[in-house]
Parts: sequence; structure tokens; C-alpha cells
Amino acid sequence: MSAGDKQPETFNNDDAQAADGEVEARRAIYRRIWARSLSQAPVTAALETHAEAPDPLELPLSPVGTEEKLTNHGAKAWRKRVCNPQAAQRLADENDPEFGNGREQRSAWYTRIAEDEHAGWRDLCQPTEERLASLENLAGEAGHAGKLFTLLLPALRAALAADRPVDLPPVLMIGEPGLGKTYLAHEIARRLNIVPKVVSLPNQSSTGVFSGLDPSWRNAKIGQIAQALIMDATASPIFILDEIDKAMRSGDYGDVLGPLYDLWEKQTAKSFEDDYLKLCFAADRVIWFATANNRQAIAKPLLDRAFIIEIPTPSAAQIMAILRSIYRDLIAKWGDWFGVELSHESLTVLGTCSPRQARKILDLAMTHAVAQYRHAVDPDDIRHAIQLSGASPTQRYGFV
Repeated sequence: MSAGDKQPETFNNDDAQAADGEVEARRAIYRRIWARSLSQAPVTAALETHAEAPDPLELPLSPVGTEEKLTNHGAKAWRKRVCNPQAAQRLADENDPEFGNGREQRSAWYTRIAEDEHAGWRDLCQPTEERLASLENLAGEAGHAGKLFTLLLPALRAALAADRPVDLPPVLMIGEPGLGKTYLAHEIARRLNIVPKVVSLPNQSSTGVFSGLDPSWRNAKIGQIAQALIMDATASPIFILDEIDKAMRSGDYGDVLGPLYDLWEKQTAKSFEDDYLKLCFAADRVIWFATANNRQAIAKPLLDRAFIIEIPTPSAAQIMAILRSIYRDLIAKWGDWFGVELSHESLTVLGTCSPRQARKILDLAMTHAVAQYRHAVDPDDIRHAIQLSGASPTQRYGFV
């Protein structure tokens, strides 16, 4: 190796001698992960004693937040480095047993990051023709939410045309209860092929839900942002924040929504620190959908960071379209047992039931029909499901 070549960092010998066997084993694991992702410089003989030569198919060790496009057998895909295995390994070695709660749990998280087979890289959400077509169908079925799709569909078309990852601002849907806000968020996530993380804000009492709680707290824990970026295969997890207007503003551990001031700004979200792990994560590609009933109950700085969508009450025709969409979604699990359309009489009965229960009621009605070897859901099936679920007839429409 010439004098001008960059030398990979090596661990201090004195530190290594002082470390116990467990720490040294973790270091050896880390060296293997590190070696596989190095391409800036040759691997030294000392490093090769602990790892194989670098795999040429691996990307170089790049800073957290780096985005790169890969080509594999002609297919192109974007991915992002969301965390740093090297930093996690150092924190694992320095995890002081005298400081804070949950040392073993933190060590387990550090080890998971340090041993990550993708060296902190995660796939970015990319649109496809099929996903775009599915969302266009959803837009047609949910005509009362036209403004939402006026934002969403052009963003997806642009990403597809330019071969770029999906990039959306935080979306805040505001409207009366039962208008389908949460249902729409779930459907968008499903059609983008991402399982969403749902956070019911009225049930949260601390900032720790997003950013984790410092180890000095008795209930110290990792935040959901870090957990999603560590555990999931995507750098674009979808978070659905339900009833954000009912979140506690002064819980035992601070303002529940406090971390969103950073997470809903692209620049600060690029390096978002989890208070429990003391590690930074690239969270700027997280996709956010929030729902609320009362705009006035939300702090103006959060409103300024979001794209606000007012969801109106759907018309009778739009209600029927939504119910048909729910039916077509539910029949999939029964194969070809049911026909593709629900009768108008059954739709009429379903449309007068409690709107928040529509999906559950229809699912129960279908099960009842199959149990009697019938291939169609009739109005009596839906009435039976309404009675079984304890739902009450109502004149208000909408779905979640």
C-alpha cells in the first residue's frame, strides 16, 4: 500500500486488551460488517485477519442520509443509509452499566445495528405503474377526498417519470369524525405496499413515542422512528397519526408532539437523534399522514409544516362508491366465492349503519353468508352483522 493510500481506522490496542471477551466478539462482528461495505481503500492485513475481503457488490461506507441508485439485473432501485453501524458499535462498547435503565436492551439494539447485513441501508419507496394505477382507482372511489389525490398522484407520477423515490410532505387530513380519513391513509399505504405504523395520539403521554426516552428515565425506551428504521426494510415507513388534535400537550415527559417539529422539517429530519440510543437516524424520507377533527386544537407551527387537506362529507353517490371499494377489497380473501358487485339493496342497508363499523360489519356479513354456503351477501346478512356487532343505525356517513 502506498503512503498516499487512505488507511482504514483500527482499534486502539490498549482498549482492545482492556475489553472483555464479549466486547471483542462484537468488534470482530463489526469488522466483518465494515469490511463488506468498504471500497474507498484496500483492507489492511490486520483487518483481513478478522474479515473476508470486501464484496465488490457492496456500496461504500457513506454518511448517514446518503441516497444512491442501484442497478441489479437491469432493475433500478433507490436506497438510503439511515443509520451508522460504526457509531452503534462504539456505543455498544461504551454502554456504561452504571448509567441509565435498560442497559441490556440498549446493547441489543446497538448490536442489531452493528450487525445489520445491509450496513444501515434501506430501500426507498418508489412508485410503479401498477401502484399508480391502484391509487388512481382509489381516487375515483373516494371522490370526496379529491384534494388529497391532487397532491398525491402528481407527486407519484413525477417520481415515476424521473425515476426518483417518492417525496411527500406531511399530510394532515381534517374533518368531522367518520369521513374516511384514517381509512384513506391505510389504503394509500397498502397500495404503496408498505405496512403503516399507526399511532393513536390520545393514548400517548410522552415525547418518547417518536424520539425515545433518555436512559435516565425510569420508563426509558426506544422511539418508534428509530425502531422502524432499524427493523423495517424501507427508509420510507408510513406513519399514521390518528387524532393528532387530541394529543397531550403537557404529559409527564413533555409535549407528545414536540419531536414532530423536527421530524416534519426535511432538513432537521435528516439527522434525527433517538434520545434512548443517542444515535442519529435519517428520517427525512418517512411518509406522514395525520388526522384531526379540530384544526384550532393544533399548534400553528405544526400546521405550517403540513399539507392540510379538508375532508368534506361525501355525497350519497360517493358513499356508495366507497362501500363498493370496501366490498371489492374484502372479497379478495374469499377467492372467487363472491361476485364482484354487492347488490344495491345490501349497499343501502350497509350505508345506514354506523359508518365507523362499515368494514367490520361487511366482513361479518360475508362470513355469515359463506357459512351458509351462499355466494352473495344479502341485506339480512348485513342486518345480522349489525346486530352481532352492536352497531346502531345512523344518518351520518363515513368510514375509517
